[in-house]
Amino acid sequence: LNPIKLLDAFKASAAALPRESSGDALRARLTRAMATTTERMLKSFREAITAGQVRKEEALLRFARDFDEAFAAAGLGLGAGGELGASLAERMARAKDGDAEAKLQALEVALVANDLPAALVALQGLQPSWPRIAEMAALKERAVVALGSLPARFEKAGEAAASPEKVDRLLGIAGDLDAALAPLEGAFAVPPLKPQVLWIAARIHLDALDAALENVYTAEPAVVKRELSALAKLVKDASGDEKEILERLANLGEPLARHLLHRALADAGGLEEVLGIAALVDGATGGSMRQQAEQLRPLVERVVESRTELAKPSGMDPRVVIRSLKALTPMWASACSSEEFQRSLSEPFRRALSEIFRQLSAKLTEACGKALDSGVEVPKKTQALLALADEAQHVQDALKEVAADLEVVDFPGSVARSVADKALGAVEAELGKESGLDPAKVLKGVELAAPMWAASTKADDSLEARLQAIFERLRSRMGQSMLDAKESDNQKKQTMLLEFAAKFDAACAPMTAIGSDLKAFLEGKLSGTTRE
Repeated sequence: LNPIKLLDAFKASAAALPRESSGDALRARLTRAMATTTERMLKSFREAITAGQVRKEEALLRFARDFDEAFAAAGLGLGAGGELGASLAERMARAKDGDAEAKLQALEVALVANDLPAALVALQGLQPSWPRIAEMAALKERAVVALGSLPARFEKAGEAAASPEKVDRLLGIAGDLDAALAPLEGAFAVPPLKPQVLWIAARIHLDALDAALENVYTAEPAVVKRELSALAKLVKDASGDEKEILERLANLGEPLARHLLHRALADAGGLEEVLGIAALVDGATGGSMRQQAEQLRPLVERVVESRTELAKPSGMDPRVVIRSLKALTPMWASACSSEEFQRSLSEPFRRALSEIFRQLSAKLTEACGKALDSGVEVPKKTQALLALADEAQHVQDALKEVAADLEVVDFPGSVARSVADKALGAVEAELGKESGLDPAKVLKGVELAAPMWAASTKADDSLEARLQAIFERLRSRMGQSMLDAKESDNQKKQTMLLEFAAKFDAACAPMTAIGSDLKAFLEGKLSGTTRE
């Protein structure tokens, strides 16, 4: 439908109508055509109102005025007594007034229900209707009351928002409402709503951050990052009134720094993530958290390097860990010149190092178990592992000198205990046989445990009691075997028993706390001087 051509056609038809009664039929046809056009234009106008198409509304109103002029020129009559009643322009005005009232009512209903998203939709729909509402006293009064209630309703909604997610949604609605209300002036003007909610949002996000940092070592990094991002935006939006937010952030400075450092020490990607968060905090507070984190980068990288190596499911090289820990000592001593490092930032490093020591000790112990199970070059392998344990102990001792209160482990003791425990276990199993005891296996077990004895008993004094029990069982078994050999005059067996006893006593020589006199005991049995 081309309105311009249609209007031109109506004007031409109206001008051509004969004034005599002979033109009544043509006049009736023209009236019907113009009536149909009126309904179509009204329908298009209502659709434009619903869709918020202001330009289309204005174009249709211009058409209506021209159309009404053409109608009048045809002498068809307008108004209550005319063929079509009210003019098209009047009917469009009434439609617009009715739409404005309906939208205002939708706003009122939404506000009474505290449905702020629905209130936003109603306000956005009212944008083209404000000029008309301002001209209608009853609607204007209702609109002023509805708009005037918004600040109080938003303050109440903000106080009811119990979570960061809810208050963030409310902030978004407040921003959209402020945009919808911005063009309104005079009696319709409403103070910005977002600042009212902003401080409530800041408090909720600060409370959430505070709760997350209650334990800096178990805090979820994603939660901390989310709350800091929200607070940084709130500080920016505060536009000069951010003092309260910054003061509370400053109070959380130390636990936040410890949490971020703990996160940086966790894995290879932790440091870069923390540097990004630190930059975010610096942007909001004007601080230097990123710079401090960068200064600790060498320390962090050595710790992460150790943790990465220890985390390998296979092929872990303890020498890599020991080298990294050795490099930490001078770095730590240098970092301790900072009062802040000593006061709060050293704690995450101590925790990380203590965990590394425990893991390295466990890995060395596990390697001992594998070496013993392999049965191949066992003494050589266990001695090599003990040498690594000694080196790790020296590095740990050096760190202990510069890092007070560092939780440490006994590396040589753990490795030695592992070897001694398994070696004695093999001897105990052999002695537990009712028959078929293999002396070579007993001797092998003692020979394996002997070099580890001093370090292992320092770590586990129960080993001495186990060895004493082994001595007693062995004396009992070997003593009876010697008596049997004597009774049967089996000199070969007697010689074998004495040779074994001599080797056993020699193997036990390093175990000075107990020692062994098995050969003397058997000789006594043979000569009859020992009665046990």
